[in-house]
Amino acid sequence: MIKRRFLLACILVTLVVCLGRDSSSAQSPAVSFPLGLMGPSVDYDPPSLGTEAEKVADVAAGGFNAVFEFRSVQEIDEAEDYLNQAEALGLYVIQNMPSCRAYENNLPECLENPVDIWTEAEWAAFISTLSTHDNLVAWFLPDGIDDFTAAANLYEWVKEYDPQQRPVYGQPDTFEQSIVNQFPAFADFLWVCAYPEYFEEPRAIVTYVMRLDAEACRGTDTRWGAILQYFDSSEFGGDGGHPTARELRADSYQAIIGGAKGLWYFSYEMGRILDDNLWEAMSTVADEIIGAGGVEEVILAPDVPQGIQKRIISGPTQSSSVRGEVYDSIQFLQKWQEGEGTYLFAVNIATDTVVAEFSNLWAESDTVEVLFEGRTISITGDSFSDTFAQDDVHIYFYAASRPAPPKIYLPIILKSSF
Repeated sequence: MIKRRFLLACILVTLVVCLGRDSSSAQSPAVSFPLGLMGPSVDYDPPSLGTEAEKVADVAAGGFNAVFEFRSVQEIDEAEDYLNQAEALGLYVIQNMPSCRAYENNLPECLENPVDIWTEAEWAAFISTLSTHDNLVAWFLPDGIDDFTAAANLYEWVKEYDPQQRPVYGQPDTFEQSIVNQFPAFADFLWVCAYPEYFEEPRAIVTYVMRLDAEACRGTDTRWGAILQYFDSSEFGGDGGHPTARELRADSYQAIIGGAKGLWYFSYEMGRILDDNLWEAMSTVADEIIGAGGVEEVILAPDVPQGIQKRIISGPTQSSSVRGEVYDSIQFLQKWQEGEGTYLFAVNIATDTVVAEFSNLWAESDTVEVLFEGRTISITGDSFSDTFAQDDVHIYFYAASRPAPPKIYLPIILKSSF
């Protein structure tokens, strides 16, 4: 069943898929679920990782579909060379928009080697020339841009000079809701960073960030994804360490449950030198979603009413506090595929083992398949139970001709004795 969905996904991925506001304003020519690495770049070390071409090839071999090169100053020929390298390896490029050319800022690269801000005509040449590359999948506003006039101009120029109307990505670099809320005005796809170790926050920071995105995108057609931590916090003077393989997989699916329609890991250069099987863990997630696992199609399926009920049998019912917020220990997302059945993505974001029961299934089978784990669970009545160790992810499937509808609880009206 999964293999059949994967074959369908391979066909669909060749079609034009909308990542942004609507079919006329934000076309993405090839990729429906971007899953890749920030970096690699010619500007970043260590040399032990090889040349830029070798690093890009490594990303492709890992099973990812998109790559991004950080360049504060990037000329047209350099950008085209990067696009060509990626295309030869079957990779899509989220195109860097060089910050030093976009607005005045205090980046060291801009201060050490001052360059002129580009005019509209110069940006038009950059955008229109690079837009001829079929593997350019999106434009990325300068990372953490805080000049919203410049951001709005860049957005307008992409829509003016890119004939394919590719989506514009934006990363606010803040948790302040009022600032994040402004980005849908000039971004078709919103990315906010979720770095547990760097921010010294519980892993539930990913859910916190996804809710920031969801709130900002409410009432718009803007989608959102998550930039997840793939580096050691010591690179920035912290002592929080870096995620384990289990934690990184949990972060990935926690983001998906929170509505992410893409995953981006920061960064290749600082992460590829880490051990603990982190690269293998990310590659496994890529394979599950956009590779042989084929759950990309499920994730991107239309939302359905969340009718499945959850009950905690044992263990913590809530996550640790994140910036004053707590969440249910088991985060889950119900999806449904016509002609197949119901999928349930679930992750434990508490700091201890949880046993949970899921009910109101409306299943047409007596077992639940736990994908990627080689096991099944019996359904009793309309429910089943499972155990979640800390950071466990379980993805369930069962046959169902329609999704479980939400239960409606009516108030009990007592007859008066008067």
